[in-house]
Amino acid sequence: MRHLPNDIISDSRLEEILAHILGELSPEQVEGLDLDARFLSDMGFPPISEMAGLDRFTSLEELSLAGQQLTSWHGLPELPHLTSLILTDNELESFKEAPELP
Repeated sequence: MRHLPNDIISDSRLEEILAHILGELSPEQVEGLDLDARFLSDMGFPPISEMAGLDRFTSLEELSLAGQQLTSWHGLPELPHLTSLILTDNELESFKEAPELP
């Protein structure tokens, strides 16, 4: 999975974090994202509470958002290649809205 570079300084909204991750890559090239709270916290980012901004990652196969403050599936787009979605230690109340994985 792709990790954030060590020199990021930002105020930590998911869209801003994703913009920093990309560098020279287009979102369509990214196959894995590790956005675990522990990892982002080590870099000075507070927890994520929304999944907005992932719709451009059309090749994404693996996504980890463990330990964040997610309470709903709002913002999680259909990701046709996603086979691994890690959401442990979040505050999701229902899986009724959860996407089907391929």
